[in-house]
Amino acid sequence: MESTVVETSPTSTEDGGALNGEVSIVLPYENRGAIMSSLPERLNTALGGASSTSVWVRRFLIVLTVLGCMVIVGIVFWFLGIIVHPIILLFIGVVIAYLLYPLSKRLSRHMPRALAILLTYGIVAAVLFSVSYFMLLAALTQLNSLVHQIQVFSQNYQAGKYPQLTSFLDSIGLTPSVIQSSEQKLIASLQGLISQILPLVGSIFTFFIDVSVVTTISIYLMVDGPRVIEWLKKRTPVKHRTRVGFFLATVDRTAGGYIRGQIFLATIMSVIVMIGAFLIGVPYVALIGLIVFFFEFIPQIGAYISGALGFLIALTAGWQTGLIYLTFVTIVQAFLDGQILAPRILGHSVGIHPVTSLFFVFVFGTLFGLWGAFLSAP
Repeated sequence: MESTVVETSPTSTEDGGALNGEVSIVLPYENRGAIMSSLPERLNTALGGASSTSVWVRRFLIVLTVLGCMVIVGIVFWFLGIIVHPIILLFIGVVIAYLLYPLSKRLSRHMPRALAILLTYGIVAAVLFSVSYFMLLAALTQLNSLVHQIQVFSQNYQAGKYPQLTSFLDSIGLTPSVIQSSEQKLIASLQGLISQILPLVGSIFTFFIDVSVVTTISIYLMVDGPRVIEWLKKRTPVKHRTRVGFFLATVDRTAGGYIRGQIFLATIMSVIVMIGAFLIGVPYVALIGLIVFFFEFIPQIGAYISGALGFLIALTAGWQTGLIYLTFVTIVQAFLDGQILAPRILGHSVGIHPVTSLFFVFVFGTLFGLWGAFLSAP
């Protein structure tokens, strides 16, 4: 008589199946060991297949997540590309309003506010037009002359008229072919700069629209600036109103002073370097002054870049003139600008002591690099 083993397995059927939802499985006695020993392998195989499937599902979800993030980032950059131009115009309008507000405020003591604002814009427009006309015209003329002088010098160098210079440059790896290639690239860049220095000729209509928008924004901010700040304070939740009010008041007090101080500092440094270059005998004084003015806005390295460019321009008048100019500009920019004028002017503009300003320039410059040094004063 054969013995059998009865195994039960839980299941769910419509009519309830066996008792307690179990179905009986009858196994022959002689096959019991083989069948029972193979159950773990079958279970492992089934679980392994499920695990493999889940791994692929996870990988698929990761790929979908990455693609979704890429799409979102692309949409964000596309949106920023659309709004970046209006944001730039708004920023320029805010800067102009902060620059002109003190002058219009002083004039409004002696005349109606609207007339004071119009007179302020008229004075600034006349000054900017005069400075731009004379300085830019002189700088462009001198830049064109500098390009021509570089071409003449290159031709003389290629003809072997500077044997000592040729041997020195060969000793440091600057062969005539390398110099000629670099010179061609430099001349092409300078000529491209001259041809593109006024790109507004091709889009003059867009330029006037942008100028109108910026002027309108700055006028509205000059007229309603205090009310805009009060509106922002009132729309802030009560529990954050104190901190937001302090932040807005600090920005309103320091932003305009810092911008005006930075422009004033750049103007002073430009005038000092121009006078010194003229007395030394360096040519292209207007071009050097324009370079110093714009690079003064770049923190830390701006002075070094403008000094190096001015030194290269001074070399066109001879080695002695170049070395004298390099010594002069090093003293002026390293000590007069960095240690005296910048801390005092920017510190006075934002209402802090020069020593404190200089200390935080070093601290924030070390911690956060160029932008840290640039934003340390405000």
